[in-house]
Amino acid sequence: MWALVALLISALGTAWLLHRRGFGRPVQVLYVESDGVLEDGLDPDLRRAFLDLVGYDLETLAPVALTHTAMPPRPEHLGRLPGTALVLELHPRREGDLLAITVRTASAGALQARGASAWQVQQISAGTPREAFEALRASLPFPVTHQTAADRLLPADAASFWTLLQAMAWHRQNERLPAAMALAGQVTELSGEISAKE
Repeated sequence: MWALVALLISALGTAWLLHRRGFGRPVQVLYVESDGVLEDGLDPDLRRAFLDLVGYDLETLAPVALTHTAMPPRPEHLGRLPGTALVLELHPRREGDLLAITVRTASAGALQARGASAWQVQQISAGTPREAFEALRASLPFPVTHQTAADRLLPADAASFWTLLQAMAWHRQNERLPAAMALAGQVTELSGEISAKE
């Protein structure tokens, strides 16, 4: 009997400690959606569509709670964040039909303690958009579930990916909504043809 009581108390203590350390809770991510540069090969609407697509990807495949922000938190705001909160900033670059991504990450606690030196930068070299997304998922400091169904949302054909992004960019503009729908239809048809051949 006493052994069972001791086991229950031990289990409750372990559960409490895991809860205090955040086990099982989503990772809080501040997703910086900053403006790009002219040399990245993306107009502002395409860049925004790319950032939206990555946001959808993370919210679907990772245990994260995304907070969208236009710039990294200022030093005076860092104290209000949990030290484990992750700041994530992406800089996509288009090279023809290929996609390269610069990934910047830092925890709020590290930024508060070390400032700009806390940033960790990873370069994802130019590859097909699907390859770039796979490399991005692998580069993140939290687990991202690999789901074949999610990969099917990204066209296998690189040109189709950029057409899809253009459709996503135009869907925000009422006057371009019919054109956006037409582009999305083209991507769907092309993706279906490619899948049938595989």
